Amino acid sequence: MRPKVMWHLLRRYMASRLYSLRMGGYLFSGSQAPQLSPALMRALGQKCPNLKRLCLHVADLSMVPITSLPSTLRTLELHSCEISMIWLQKEQDPTVLPLLECIVLDRVPAFRDEHLQGLTRFRALRSLVLGG
Repeated sequence: MRPKVMWHLLRRYMASRLYSLRMGGYLFSGSQAPQLSPALMRALGQKCPNLKRLCLHVADLSMVPITSLPSTLRTLELHSCEISMIWLQKEQDPTVLPLLECIVLDRVPAFRDEHLQGLTRFRALRSLVLGG
């Protein structure tokens, strides 16, 4: 989904009733379409205060700081996504995603051994799925 369409849906239809969202990006398509932005992620958190599960497929999140994700998330799934190298480092703010219970990282090439240590800052984390 192009971010422009996502903005339209967010402004017009999404509200506190949204609990789960699955989106796909354009990471491997060769498309020059704009990627997800920090502003879009922050707006999603503000407009949808009950969002518990966010599932992203083939999205480029390298320019999206983890701090811009909705703080209400309990489950975060990343399938074939690019993330910034600093996303899961231990030195990051421990108050980010305080309710996060489950992380699924499937075919996330930037994930390294050092990131495993950084996962300890998610105090509510109960489930970690690593694949690919």
